[in-house]
Amino acid sequence: MNGCRQVVEMAEMIAGSKARLQDEPFVSFITLMISPFKIDDLYGEMTCYLAENNLPVVVPTEPICGTTSPVTLAANVLTHVAETLGGVCLVQCVRRGAPAICGSVGSITNLRTMDHVGGAIERAMINAGVSQVAQALEIPLYSTGGTTDSKSLDIQAAYESAMSSLLVSMSGANYIHDIAGLMEADLTVSYEKMVMDNEILGMCRRVLKGIEVSEETLAADLIIEKGPGKDYLDSEHTVRHMRGEFYEPTISNREKRDGAYRGEDALLQAKERVAELRSEQAKPLLPGDVRKRILEAFAGIRLQ
Repeated sequence: MNGCRQVVEMAEMIAGSKARLQDEPFVSFITLMISPFKIDDLYGEMTCYLAENNLPVVVPTEPICGTTSPVTLAANVLTHVAETLGGVCLVQCVRRGAPAICGSVGSITNLRTMDHVGGAIERAMINAGVSQVAQALEIPLYSTGGTTDSKSLDIQAAYESAMSSLLVSMSGANYIHDIAGLMEADLTVSYEKMVMDNEILGMCRRVLKGIEVSEETLAADLIIEKGPGKDYLDSEHTVRHMRGEFYEPTISNREKRDGAYRGEDALLQAKERVAELRSEQAKPLLPGDVRKRILEAFAGIRLQ
């Protein structure tokens, strides 16, 4: 609890005052409901403290099918909704109107080993289901996606992360947690996977952008003008839209297998990108006087 208070104090220093932080919060906090249907003293105290300070707090829940919730997906979604709404109600009881956010983090159990499963498609289905309930209730949702049970950056890591990210994104979740870098049932973080997930998320954002339908994008007059057998490479319409219509990948290799192809796969590109980023000199983001106050007030803290 003391750590939570220190984070709030530090945020107030950066914002300039307690009132300014509350008016324009740039930090949010995550507590937790304990499945099934419990909240412990520490999380409860933190939730109430944050509500008193009018700071955004997520009150997620993590029921796991077959262990801390019934095994069926529908029952798990019901448990999710009941538990996280309990957290939202707690926040509102402390301070009506305080910014509280529902949360969905659960998954399924590997009943052969009793292990938590991070990359199961059912996890994404559960989170998408909770997202749709939250939308019906008109309350924001913090969700989970992009995770995998793979221990290496292999095909499994790619397809589990991609399926989960896309499904939860399309469900309408407002904020998706854990969506970049996590592996091995959420126990391991990989810098290279962060780069790979960034590629996946770029595609997800393009999907969410959708297909714009207008007189300009349909280009019916241009189609009629060109007629059969003509191409569109030299048209002004192509020039206007060529840089905004398609997602441009960062590590995917779209070159043909010819003289220009260097044989670099996405994983190699991701490793090179990580090395490039880690070689860059970190630049302080805080003003010098604020950095000094924080370093003096909180012993042992390290700032970039």
